[in-house]
Amino acid sequence: AVAVATGVVPAALGSDGGGSIRVPAACCGLVGLKPAHDIAGGNLSTPAFLTRTVDDAALLAGVPFSATSHDFRRSQRPLRIGVTVSPFHAEVDVDKRWADGVWAAADQLTNAGYDVVEVPGPYNPAGPDAFEIFRRTITRMSTKLPQADYSEIVQWIRACGEKVTSPEAAETHQQRLALPGAIRSRWKVDAVITPTLAFDPPRIGYFSALEPWEDFDEQTRWTPWLSLWNLTGWASLSMPIATENNTDLPATSVNIGAVRCGETELLEIARALEAAPTA
Repeated sequence: AVAVATGVVPAALGSDGGGSIRVPAACCGLVGLKPAHDIAGGNLSTPAFLTRTVDDAALLAGVPFSATSHDFRRSQRPLRIGVTVSPFHAEVDVDKRWADGVWAAADQLTNAGYDVVEVPGPYNPAGPDAFEIFRRTITRMSTKLPQADYSEIVQWIRACGEKVTSPEAAETHQQRLALPGAIRSRWKVDAVITPTLAFDPPRIGYFSALEPWEDFDEQTRWTPWLSLWNLTGWASLSMPIATENNTDLPATSVNIGAVRCGETELLEIARALEAAPTA
């Protein structure tokens, strides 16, 4: 992400299993696209690119756009966009600057003709616990890593995964497969916009100085939205968003997550935001 942001390279390849493309993009003012992926085999991650512009993301994703006007093909029907700043997977006070980015994006999309509405939380309060599904999935997958001298947090994640029994893993997978339908029953929209991060990136070394379990939990509080799109396999894109009151500070970032659309529509939404004047 730093190499792209500083112009060393025009784009960079990454993989995203819980935000590992979209979070670095948010930290460096970039566009980060996590394409849709099939969850039937249990995968959380998929490869994609970090870029400086939405056009570059579209090019590398293979989404057609006009070579002259750079206008994306409009959807055949108006898109309905949900917005929320309420965390999904942790209790955290979202920094006002990052929340304001979502409301700025909502205003810009409303002005561009989109139908924008607030949405409730994605999960049924009666359960199951969606983040526990994510936790069990990612820790269980880590047990497949070859033996090596991993960092302390990776060793801890592997140890957690070894405690997940085969029956528990099977039940977790079935719960995960049911999530997309359950979320769509609560979200009557095509896509949802949230902050990408709950607060500014902390200093280098902040997370790794914590105990492994504290590190995992604090990183979840830092970005308590993105793993929904890894659990469901739906496409998701983070991009910088500037607001009028914060022109002296780096842009924050919003995450545009598909619910009933794909990469083409997400890039269309992102292009509308990129082209809009500052709210």
